[in-house]
Amino acid sequence: MSNKAAELKALRRQDDTERRRILSQLAEDKAEREQRRQAAVQDPAAQDPAAQGPTPPGKGAAGPSSTAGPSTTTALLVRTAEGALRASFSADSTLLDVRAWVDESCRVTAASAMSPPRPVVGGGRVLVSTEQTEALRAGREFFEQQTARMREEARSVLD
Repeated sequence: MSNKAAELKALRRQDDTERRRILSQLAEDKAEREQRRQAAVQDPAAQDPAAQGPTPPGKGAAGPSSTAGPSTTTALLVRTAEGALRASFSADSTLLDVRAWVDESCRVTAASAMSPPRPVVGGGRVLVSTEQTEALRAGREFFEQQTARMREEARSVLD
């Protein structure tokens, strides 16, 4: 046998070993998920982190559940002019609970809006005072007029 053939056999053995290891890990993970699902079905109160009410984002709210069956939490996203409000509620929360959360979140957002405005930088835009905005707008209009004039001159020369 040549050196290359021996190397290929060794690589194939390594690939087969790696494949078997991955398949066994997948089987273990599947069994673990099944055990967690069965534990959740048997004792749902111990598995319910949102039983205390809304959970703001970043405070322990997990992503969507991968288990089948009825969910005990609901994720809510409310879009407002100031931005998006997100929270998780237990399945037995009422609209009054949600309304109280929305009112409180809007009150907090409104209070933060009362603070002095800061320049916001991002996406190539900077928010500045009105005088600066007007000066920039006039400069941009002048630039566009000059560009249009130069294009017309170039067209007349080329014709």
